[in-house]
Amino acid sequence: ASDVYKRQLFILMSDHGHRLSKYSRSDYGRMERNYPFFSMRLPKKLWNTYYFRNAKKNKYRLFTHTDIYKTLKHFYYLNKNEDLIRKNTENCRENFKKTNHNVRSLRGISLFEEIPLNRKCIESMIPINLCNCNQIKNVYDEIEFKKETSL
Repeated sequence: ASDVYKRQLFILMSDHGHRLSKYSRSDYGRMERNYPFFSMRLPKKLWNTYYFRNAKKNKYRLFTHTDIYKTLKHFYYLNKNEDLIRKNTENCRENFKKTNHNVRSLRGISLFEEIPLNRKCIESMIPINLCNCNQIKNVYDEIEFKKETSL
């Protein structure tokens, strides 16, 4: 079992949650619907590397299914070039990229690369009706406001 954790990438995803209920029209329900659950466990061979640090940085950044696809391709590349992981060389990173960051971001950015902190839905090719960037509110403040106004 320990060999599995050294070599395998484990990804757990869920669906979008409630779609047609009253809850889905609430602020929290909209967030759940538009940002489904995603969890990733990296293999031990990537711990304490450039790739691991970037994956941790990207934890709270905006990423999409195209980024997950790019991450899987990147992981496949890293597995074929394990000696480059250990050396943590710039060549391994550059050989995977091959194009500039703006072009790659349209097709997805690997979670092993740093995703821009201020990435927007439009840059990620997320349709505006699914974008929560301008709709984020503190759900607890909204609940308290409704309680106060109903008194």
